[in-house]
Amino acid sequence: MSSKATTRSSSSRGNTKTSPATKNDLANKYLIFYNVASGLAWAYVLVFALIHITNIDGRAAQVASSGPVTASTYVGKLLSSSASFLRSASSATKAHSRWWLPGFLQAPVARMATVYGRVGPQVALVQSFAVLEVAHVALGLVRSSLPTTAMQVTSRLLLVWAVVEQSATARANPAFASMIIAWSFSEIIRYSFYTFNLLGLQPPQWLVWIRYSAFYVLYPIGAGSEWFLTWISLPNSSPVPGFRSWYQGAWGFMDYLRGIMVLVWAPALYVLFTYMMGQRRKVLGGGRKLKDN
Repeated sequence: MSSKATTRSSSSRGNTKTSPATKNDLANKYLIFYNVASGLAWAYVLVFALIHITNIDGRAAQVASSGPVTASTYVGKLLSSSASFLRSASSATKAHSRWWLPGFLQAPVARMATVYGRVGPQVALVQSFAVLEVAHVALGLVRSSLPTTAMQVTSRLLLVWAVVEQSATARANPAFASMIIAWSFSEIIRYSFYTFNLLGLQPPQWLVWIRYSAFYVLYPIGAGSEWFLTWISLPNSSPVPGFRSWYQGAWGFMDYLRGIMVLVWAPALYVLFTYMMGQRRKVLGGGRKLKDN
């Protein structure tokens, strides 16, 4: 009798399922780890981009002369794989005269044009991990709109893989630096804000204010850079990229995709910008403070 009871007891313990509270705790710990790791990754990108632009370590010229390694090549080296990756342009883009800039800005802007060589592949990798955010929403770990999250992540992935990765002109343009700097600040703020909430802590008021105010500056810089990089990645036809080559039938599938991106970027920015303005009014205008965006 005792043996049977023991057997039933052991069997019962063996079939015990993880309680909802335990699952929630594990999910919360995972999300904390994800947000902290993502914030640190974007901080890495920001710091090394600024180091390159200011040439604090004196390596800007060396990075520029060695030429950029595309993200697909970088991944290939990391994985030691012989698989074929996305093509990379072999010819370097000639530096254009920036006579219209004040003298003290000439050197920093010139270094901005070579930032890809310092952090370009890392940006592609860090941004690619953002696909997990779509999974977080789909699995119910995060309360957010799945279509909105998917569109935001997809647009970034298109920028790093379908535009910058494919275009030597985009990789060698200062707009790449301004884009990733805007992205980095935005993501560091966002992930820091989410981490406080996941830890059950009230975010500092200054962080709340920055979370719902920085977009006034960061969105135009980031989205403007994104649009410009997409535009200059179209097949060249002087004086306007894309138009004459499109008329002559020189566009491929990816060119049409980038052309569509050029057309929809401004309306998309308007929708996102007005949405954030509404969120700001709710949070900073005396409304209920939102923990999720």
